[in-house]
Amino acid sequence: MHPITKNLKSFILHFVAPFKWHFISMACFRVCFVLDNLVVPYAFKILVTRLTALDKNRTDSWIKLAGPLILLLGIIGLIEVLFRLFDYMKVKTIPGFEAKVRTWIVRRLQGYSYQFFTAHFSGDLVKRINDLTDGISQVMMMIISSFLPTFCTMLVGVISFAYIHPIFGGVLMVWLILHTATYFFASKKCSRVIALHAEKVSQLSGSIVDGFTNILSIKLFAPKNQEITHLLAPQAAEKEAHKKALRLIMRLHFIISGLSMGFMGIGMIAYVIYYWQLGKLSIADVTYIFYAGNNMCNLVWVSVAEFPDFLEEIGYCQQALKLLQKEHAVLDASNASVLKCHSAAIAFQNVSFSYGADNPIFQNQTIAIAPGEKVGLVGLSGSGKTTFIHLLLRFFEPDEGVITIDGQDISTVTQASLRAAISVIPQDTTLFHASILENIRYGRRDATDDEVMDAAKKAKCHEFIIHLSKGYYTLVGERGSTLSGGQRQRIAIARAILKNAPIFILDEATSALDAVTENEIQESLATIMVDKTVITIAHRLTVLAAMDRLLVFNSGKIIANGPHKMLLKTSPFYANMCRLQFDGAL
Repeated sequence: MHPITKNLKSFILHFVAPFKWHFISMACFRVCFVLDNLVVPYAFKILVTRLTALDKNRTDSWIKLAGPLILLLGIIGLIEVLFRLFDYMKVKTIPGFEAKVRTWIVRRLQGYSYQFFTAHFSGDLVKRINDLTDGISQVMMMIISSFLPTFCTMLVGVISFAYIHPIFGGVLMVWLILHTATYFFASKKCSRVIALHAEKVSQLSGSIVDGFTNILSIKLFAPKNQEITHLLAPQAAEKEAHKKALRLIMRLHFIISGLSMGFMGIGMIAYVIYYWQLGKLSIADVTYIFYAGNNMCNLVWVSVAEFPDFLEEIGYCQQALKLLQKEHAVLDASNASVLKCHSAAIAFQNVSFSYGADNPIFQNQTIAIAPGEKVGLVGLSGSGKTTFIHLLLRFFEPDEGVITIDGQDISTVTQASLRAAISVIPQDTTLFHASILENIRYGRRDATDDEVMDAAKKAKCHEFIIHLSKGYYTLVGERGSTLSGGQRQRIAIARAILKNAPIFILDEATSALDAVTENEIQESLATIMVDKTVITIAHRLTVLAAMDRLLVFNSGKIIANGPHKMLLKTSPFYANMCRLQFDGAL
């Protein structure tokens, strides 16, 4: 577990540390609540005292009242200045604080394996990023803006009430202790219930996003309202968890209301009137106690109203943090070096791998690919071809054995340098919601516009790009949805060509293309990959026949190895695959 993600407290403190003086300044400026709720009433107390003294002789009243009035106006002016300074520090602190947190979370998530992302909804991941980023920001602001000022105000209130008479300080102190105890005992149960609600909200959000992601399938296959019916179960779970949380909060409000009515609403008023009758309190003292007491009650009620939101934010944050507490499955070694890829020789040495104890893929597999060799991977779906590629890309770690490139164990080099040496053209091509120019340039960020266009010409996509409304600056939509499958595939090929890495991996790279375009691209790729090591997953004979050698996979084993013509004679399994494809074509 990463030390930052050990618990929510350590996570928040890690990111608050660089901004600690900003947050301390904001907390100091928030003392205006103490001034507003206690010092202003005290200034009114002084004013009332002076007015009472002038009751029998009201001549020159303005001169005699000048001191208390100047004090009162000065305090009100200071409060406004502190409020504005708080707003200034908030603007200066929160956007940078949230950006730092969000960047770290995204980087942490990007470090997880490819398998991690196939097991989680994209919508759920995005929601958790936002929950954690916004959540810890809201938690800090609630502490600084509400709970800390309330605590300071109540502490000063107890002292000032006790100064007037100990009994009033005592009543206020008992009230505060009961409030604090109620919060303490309620918070644990509230946190548990609200965390459950946060989990149900995440599951519901993931289901909704999954529906939007597969909107084409819904429109093609789903009867009317089927997807809404599909949401009924997670929606019902979320609804029940939400009701349970709200019921708990309602009970908390009822208890707090009873305490306020009993102590501040009845007890304090009764004591004030009693001591006034005894002549131990002046009208100014009564004014201050009622005015300040009412302010403190209102301030506490604001904190009570925010307390459930505070616990809700804590619950969402803890729920999101659980995702980041998982260890990265694939890590760079502490002393990892940069891969030096010269000849691009690849070797699997006694490699074993499984997706769990009941799903073994490779057992003690050994294979060598010579520098510059063009190798095709053939086999039925699920036979291990894609796993072979993913192990080479180090999306997964082998259970046993070693994979090397130019004699260097890929587990001892950085993942960035390993993948920089490999250009991949995937079968399932998705693009960024950006311009075509940016999507192709993703293969090499420092490429010039001319180099991008040259790669596009070799991938046979320049012609259709220049006829688009904005040419290379045309936005392709989410996942490239505004383009056809063949157009997306050609852009992916252009991206790989631009990268120009020493190792090329083609996973059904031309499967979405027509025969003419495929032939043209194959000719371009043949020229580009003359001096490169190439691994191709393909089912078409036209692609396989051009390979130097084929590896035939079946149930995680390489059962045949050799050129296409030789395998037709020596491998019944491969010959049968070819015959089925040929008969199907006829």
